Amino acid sequence: MIMGAKKIEDLIKLWEKKCKGVRLTDNTSLLLTQILTKMCGVLEVGTEKLFIDPMESDDYNKSLTDMYKVVTSNREFMRWLVGTYLVKEEFTSVSMRILCTVVLNKKFDNVINNFKITADGMDLLTFLIKIAVQREEPRCSYAYAMLSRAMDSEHLLEVYLQANIMLISILIQDMHVLKGQPDPGRKKYYCLDPITKSTQQVFRLRFLIYATHNTELRELMIKLGLMDLLLYYCDFDKTQDFQLTNEGMQLLSCLLYRLPQGTEFVERGGIQKILHTPNKSAPMSFVAGIFAGGFMTNHMRFITCHLPYPIVMKIVSYLLSALDITRLVCIRYATLALVHTVGRPLLLKVFDEMYGLIVVFEWVKKELEYVKDFEGENENVTVAIDVLERYLCHHVSLKAHEWKCINAKSTGERPPDPIQPDEEFSKELGNFYDDVDLLHQEGALVGNWEVVRQFHNLNMIKYLLNFLIATAHLKPQRDAKNFFVKINNIFEVLCCSHDVIQLLSEPIRSTNHAEGILILCGINMFIMQVGQKVHPTDNKQRYSALAVITQCVCYSKAENTIKKVKFIKHTVRQCLRLCNGLQVILSVLTQPNDYMWWSACKALIGMVYNDEVVANILKPMPLFNGLLQEMLKNAEKGQYENSKKLFTYGSKLLKIVTGKEFSRNANVEKMEIVSKTNINYSETELLELIHEHLQVKGLSKSAESLLQEGKLNCVIMDTCKSQTTAGNDIADLYNSASQSTAFTKWNCPGNSKIKLKWRSTDEVSNSPSLSSEHTDSGKHGKESSTPLEEQPIATTPLEKQPTLDKLMVDYLEEQHSHCETPMSARPKFSLIEPHSCQKPQYKWNAPYNVAHRRKRMEVFMSHGGVHGKSYDKQIFYGRMRVIKTVECPEDIGFSQIKFRQLDSPSNPRIQFATCEGRLSLGSEFLNSMFRMSSFLCHNCPITSFSYSKDNQMMISSGAWGTPRTCLWHCLLDDCIFLAKHHFNHDSHMEFSQSNDKLVGTRGSNAVIYDTATYKKIVELRPGVLKNIYKNNQAKFDHSDKLVLSNGILWDVRSGAMIHKFDKIGKENGCYGRFHQKGLHLLINNVMWDMRTFKLMKIIEDMEKCCEIMKYTSDGDILFGATPPAPKPIKVFTIEPKPQPPPHYMIRTFDAEREYKTITTVDTRWGMNSIDLDPADCYLAISAPTTDVDDIPYKTLCRVYEIGRGSSVDPADECIDYYDEEYMPVGGPIKLDRTL
Repeated sequence: MIMGAKKIEDLIKLWEKKCKGVRLTDNTSLLLTQILTKMCGVLEVGTEKLFIDPMESDDYNKSLTDMYKVVTSNREFMRWLVGTYLVKEEFTSVSMRILCTVVLNKKFDNVINNFKITADGMDLLTFLIKIAVQREEPRCSYAYAMLSRAMDSEHLLEVYLQANIMLISILIQDMHVLKGQPDPGRKKYYCLDPITKSTQQVFRLRFLIYATHNTELRELMIKLGLMDLLLYYCDFDKTQDFQLTNEGMQLLSCLLYRLPQGTEFVERGGIQKILHTPNKSAPMSFVAGIFAGGFMTNHMRFITCHLPYPIVMKIVSYLLSALDITRLVCIRYATLALVHTVGRPLLLKVFDEMYGLIVVFEWVKKELEYVKDFEGENENVTVAIDVLERYLCHHVSLKAHEWKCINAKSTGERPPDPIQPDEEFSKELGNFYDDVDLLHQEGALVGNWEVVRQFHNLNMIKYLLNFLIATAHLKPQRDAKNFFVKINNIFEVLCCSHDVIQLLSEPIRSTNHAEGILILCGINMFIMQVGQKVHPTDNKQRYSALAVITQCVCYSKAENTIKKVKFIKHTVRQCLRLCNGLQVILSVLTQPNDYMWWSACKALIGMVYNDEVVANILKPMPLFNGLLQEMLKNAEKGQYENSKKLFTYGSKLLKIVTGKEFSRNANVEKMEIVSKTNINYSETELLELIHEHLQVKGLSKSAESLLQEGKLNCVIMDTCKSQTTAGNDIADLYNSASQSTAFTKWNCPGNSKIKLKWRSTDEVSNSPSLSSEHTDSGKHGKESSTPLEEQPIATTPLEKQPTLDKLMVDYLEEQHSHCETPMSARPKFSLIEPHSCQKPQYKWNAPYNVAHRRKRMEVFMSHGGVHGKSYDKQIFYGRMRVIKTVECPEDIGFSQIKFRQLDSPSNPRIQFATCEGRLSLGSEFLNSMFRMSSFLCHNCPITSFSYSKDNQMMISSGAWGTPRTCLWHCLLDDCIFLAKHHFNHDSHMEFSQSNDKLVGTRGSNAVIYDTATYKKIVELRPGVLKNIYKNNQAKFDHSDKLVLSNGILWDVRSGAMIHKFDKIGKENGCYGRFHQKGLHLLINNVMWDMRTFKLMKIIEDMEKCCEIMKYTSDGDILFGATPPAPKPIKVFTIEPKPQPPPHYMIRTFDAEREYKTITTVDTRWGMNSIDLDPADCYLAISAPTTDVDDIPYKTLCRVYEIGRGSSVDPADECIDYYDEEYMPVGGPIKLDRTL
């Protein structure tokens, strides 16, 4: 090709020298003709292979690039060729020969568009159409060759539609004349001068191939008898010409893709003709294309099933042999045809007889060994996986039908209709999942099934699993989600074999650490898909992956010994614990994908049967204390997609976890008490609320009339106005009653506002449980309330209209039904205050009233009775008031705070860590003057610091930089330190209770050091057992014998792992805390028993404040604070959804009563640190008042006095400021080895 390019370049130089711009005389015309003719010869020699096979490899096409570039890059030569020589009669043929050869290369389709105007102003395509209509050879064939490349655009087909209709009519007539005519003396295929009969037919067939893109032209071809021509050209015995047969079969495959003409082709014996084509690369590609296009139509597949059995066997054999061809297009067509081949029982049977599964998998295995990513060029692998998935799906359908027939015969029911050999299998995934679930449930799908055993013997599972793992860190394109769904469906069927489950549970040596992804075992891959940790998963992919996990934990035990069952049970359970499978499956039940709930319930049933610990973890969860019951109620009404399955597996799960059967009438006694209660309320309060609503709506005259006629008290109205806006809700309730709206009430203890949420009946019925959304009607108003004139007029009869009294009775009954212990005899209900019946009091219980309790202490010495101590704590720790606020200067910021007792035990001092890396010690905060002294410790924000018990040493950690953590010696009682040792790899560090050890945190690992020598004692490495928390902080227990790190309990002396706690709840961090008595510990908001390692309770109120917590000195009370909300990611949408403002608070818990909430104090900002003084009298918090990215960045410190109520508004309190006058410059960080 390089020599050809050199010859073309020399000819163009000769043309530039002799003929460019020269007047055309006889001599110059002869020379020009010779130059152009030689150029045609060089181009035709180089293009012969491409002419024979237009789908030649890209390597060959690239070799032609240089030769074509020499011609097309010389725009002056092309302008003369198209604009002048083409319209000259003596040069028309030779010019068209050059253009015809150039446009054969598909990389130069734009040649026609770049030079489309001829010298006489005629459009080039119009000129070519004119030449084609004249039927003068060889110009006519040249014109068809160039028009075929031009008409590759559907737009040009539409523009020149009428001309194309005329050309096709002429062309098909010429084809009937040309077919069968011999080519005497033909030596090669590609010969344009003299042009052969075969070449003329090839150019016309190619024009028809591109014309099939237009619907009207396709129909015209069929009417003009194109099928007769195709039956001739597809028969190699008649044409004896590979080129004509290839072009004819390519035209037929394109036609079958777009027109349902496969029936006529099959009925006229077309399949028998194309099967006689020699097994060569190009012909087999077009034969496979014919089957791929024809099998797209249901009728052709039906007719194929009725062909003689040997013909059907030859079709399947031909397609399987096409997989051995190295030609990609041939493989693509063959796999597409095989997808439809296994779609009918007869063809599936032939596929098995021809060992099609082995052939397909051998090709897939060969491809998967070389696949490094999953991009568009791996489309053949996707289709091949589709063949395997369809093969298994259809065999499952046959197996399920067989089992249904056997079951119907044993029960005496009517058996299902038999499956006909030519009947199409269902392609719905829902039917596939139902069949698999039925076979697993009945024990019919077992590992010794021949189909599954064949997959296992061929070692397919290993290759498919390795391919999944290899693509874990990639970002697949196109239909990659459907591709992984197909692989998941394959594994769902194969998991009926215990050998497959055992293979998925085995540890994987070669892990993929790309992008932080760690794959521990095969089941981990499916857990990650369900948890959306890998690939851009959608719900269909998650559903299929969850089905695989379900089959792994709900396997059949019929074919195995007890020993093997125990082994598999152990390995699966350990694998799920490694992957935090319980947390992922539970998260499915909290998401709105109701069609996945039944599968999650079934998986949990299998996990409970495999391990009793799972039942202990599930029992205290909120899911089994109301949410699952609500889901089952809605499922019983048929409100979900898979209601029947959800009710079956959900009720079974509820029984094995709680030991109770599901019953809709479980609270019959409670509802009976509510029904007997006489609902009586104050009508005056109702009038007051109506008056308030009228004022809000601007109806002041009506409100004034109601005030006078109802004789309402204005003082009371002012009080109501300051306490509640429930009048707005009541009027909205009356206005929306005719629209069949439902309402739900949330009773918040300690809140004086009535909170209502309005939802339509459809929305309530589609919700699995009643929401607990906390809506502040005073700030945000009601979304459902509209002006009075906009309310629609009710169309129901007058006697059926609900009255306001009836609405209020229903509302109060709804409130009353939510009481834990409702009472039928009680005083009037209040429309303003939230309703709650008092709990029953027993004689040994301490009275709630403090005066009565103090009096009873004479009889019951222990705090006046049972729960007396708890009541005392509620009084003391349930009240706090702000006594001091210190505001930090701009751009400095408080990051951490702690109390430090130096001088007076009754007047401790506060130490601040700043974002500049300084530690600042304040004066006694109870004094009127507040001063600070500071010392530079780090060059970055300090994330944590703590003192030893004797206040002689201090450990501090920074956010980044070196040293990351530093151990300090406290020289004086003031804020002056001397650096002793630094730890560059530990992000967090704490002292032990005896101060002789330090524990540092390194990601998921923990390191224990000796305080005196700074040497590492032991490093606690969880390895593959780690929970992969993002924020981990290792901690000692109060005996210094245990360490909690990354949700794993370690023995300090031996460095051995004692227990790994299941990952439940928060994903972002592991915030573990040991209780002082050593009986339990907290990991986030989950309470675990230290003696049995069983889950004791999930504390819902602690979920938002489990990151920042502090115990009192005796461990009876726990304070929690809400951290600042993360900055939302900006998503540029047309209508951004409004986000509710975050709720910041300080919450107090009673640790002796399973962390029941004592009180909640709302704050205006999120907090980054809290601390208690040694006497538990003061609580200090540090909170940023602006976002981290805001300029200036502001923070403050606020001190609360515990046990006293607020006497002033925090907004009106006196604020002290960080006094920079008393800030001595801290020295540089130096290590002193002498101390």
